[in-house]
Amino acid sequence: MEVELPQVTTQPIETQSTDPLVVTIDAQGRFSMNVGNNPKEGIDPNEVQKRTRVVLKNKPNTPVLVRGDKRIHYGAVVELMTLLQSAGAESVGLVTELPES
Repeated sequence: MEVELPQVTTQPIETQSTDPLVVTIDAQGRFSMNVGNNPKEGIDPNEVQKRTRVVLKNKPNTPVLVRGDKRIHYGAVVELMTLLQSAGAESVGLVTELPES
């Protein structure tokens, strides 16, 4: 799924040894999700929550990240983060990219 990530000038966070669960929300509010090399596109919020629960039940320390298109309404990203937390994610990180030089 193609998204335009917000650009920030902070240092990247060190990666974890466990593949993260990444949920993407595009500019139209559509969701995709992947864990490692297993992408799933075009899923609804209930499916996101269900799959998140399963992943975290099997691997409780899996990092959970949101890739939100910079054009999506902020509230939609907050709702997604809340959904992920209700599915068992203790914390949810945001994916950004460095500005082009």
